[in-house]
Amino acid sequence: MNGPPPPYLATVNTETAGLRPGDNVKVVFYASDNTTLLSEVTTTGGNITAPGNAFFAYIKLTTGSSTGVRYAWFNSGTNTNNYTVFLDKPNTSDAGGGIDPGPDPEPEPGDTEIKLLKRIISNQYDAVYAMTTNFSKVTRNQEHTLTALDNIDTRLSNVINRLDTANNRLSNVIDRLDTVNSNLSNVINRLDTANNRLSNVIDRLDTSNSHLNVIQGDLGQLKGYITTPRSVEPIGVTGLNRPTFDATLPPLNDPPQQPYNYNRPEKDLPSFIDSPSPLPINPDPTIMPHDPATIRDNPLDKDPVYKDAPKQKEPVIKDDPATRDPVIKDNPLNKDPVIKDRPIIRDPVIRDNPITRDEPINRDNPIARDTPLRPDPPLTPTPPI
Repeated sequence: MNGPPPPYLATVNTETAGLRPGDNVKVVFYASDNTTLLSEVTTTGGNITAPGNAFFAYIKLTTGSSTGVRYAWFNSGTNTNNYTVFLDKPNTSDAGGGIDPGPDPEPEPGDTEIKLLKRIISNQYDAVYAMTTNFSKVTRNQEHTLTALDNIDTRLSNVINRLDTANNRLSNVIDRLDTVNSNLSNVINRLDTANNRLSNVIDRLDTSNSHLNVIQGDLGQLKGYITTPRSVEPIGVTGLNRPTFDATLPPLNDPPQQPYNYNRPEKDLPSFIDSPSPLPINPDPTIMPHDPATIRDNPLDKDPVYKDAPKQKEPVIKDDPATRDPVIKDNPLNKDPVIKDRPIIRDPVIRDNPITRDEPINRDNPIARDTPLRPDPPLTPTPPI
């Protein structure tokens, strides 16, 4: 498995002491192959952001004069994994505890001012290089620490894979428990249905028992009435009421009664006269001729209608009760055993390389300030004519 990329410098913190006018402190960043990543950065102390893929850095001190002691050092450095290393602060009160350019060199015969300045810079560069070497060692220790962290990450990935396998197995167990729970729920529902039916049967039996108790009580009363001996007693009958009539005559001064006569004589219907011919469309009884009346024939004697003999109903023969075939239960289905799927093996996570920072884009031709506008010279008035 490819390990994660090594950490790079993110920021460095610098500090200076004893600087004089004309002194310059610069920081240079290098990649792992000792190539320069960024031009020298001038600083007087504080945090400096490193460019992308910066592996180490060193600090340079150039003096403007050959007298006095100057100090410049790294306080701390932070990598891209937010791991910070703090360095010991040099003893700036003693010339041997910091970056000391050493005693001021005596001018040798033939030395010029430029050669003397080069010697001073060379001595300071050697002192700064010692501190840079210590910082590089700290960076290498960080690489070993990151390798150990990569091993821990690999082991944690294995633990996570095993936990995923255990989670899958627990999911299968939970699914089976849910199946058992559903089956038990079905059994409980069927038992409840059977219990309700038995309750209905018990209620009907109780109703039949109450009806039988009523019938038994009535039969007991009837039996007691029939079996109880009694003496003969005469039947007492009261006489009927006789009607009474008022025999007094009405007074003679009453008006004569006019009872309604129900025996009115029935009027004779006129004799039937048959038409001699079909009646005209618009008959006129005064003009239409009539034939003499004819005597009707004797009416036909209708034969008496005799009732048929009642049909005798044939006895209904009951069919034999149908015999039901015995219920043959089917064999229970054999379920196939559940075969567990193999756990999915996840590929390890491969981290991408960090994105390198692009160099800042500078203008080819810097923009200069425009020339300020100047007012036009005042107009000279024309002399009058």
